[in-house]
Amino acid sequence: MLEVLPANIVVGDTVLHNFKVYPDRFTLVKKLVWYRNMFRHSFGNTNPVTKESTTKYIENIIQNSTTRVMYAIEFKGELIGVYGINELPGKRFLLDHAMRFSPEGDKNLFSDIGKRLVYMVGEIDSDALIFIAIKTGNKFAEKAHNYGFFAPMESVELEGLNYGPEIELKKFVGLR
Repeated sequence: MLEVLPANIVVGDTVLHNFKVYPDRFTLVKKLVWYRNMFRHSFGNTNPVTKESTTKYIENIIQNSTTRVMYAIEFKGELIGVYGINELPGKRFLLDHAMRFSPEGDKNLFSDIGKRLVYMVGEIDSDALIFIAIKTGNKFAEKAHNYGFFAPMESVELEGLNYGPEIELKKFVGLR
């Protein structure tokens, strides 16, 4: 269902480019490897990543673009981060892998992007359950989602999800 999302999304001075159409794959891989290894303890999987594994990760996302979309985020032409959406069974949509490589852009930029993506998913499916998965203590991830109200997920909503106890799953219940 996510294939209906646009290839490019404009949010103020920022453009989100679907990984499928982002032309500078070299810089994308380089920044993802640097960020992921620098902050690997903020992720559920803390193993280091390589250029090769990251390239494979990007290719996998592109090939599975009906259920997963990742956007490269550019502010005034500079790659400053990525943000994604993952569609899961049961009309569940995970806002996923928000990573900011640079302080460029408005301090609430990732919050604005999250709000736009929530709106777009709601347009695709008004009955969607939109949720986030944050490693406990990851203050950046919590701040990136300050656009909305989130509540703990109920056991039936967690069915089929495999996250460790260090990951908090919260569902979106409304905009602030």
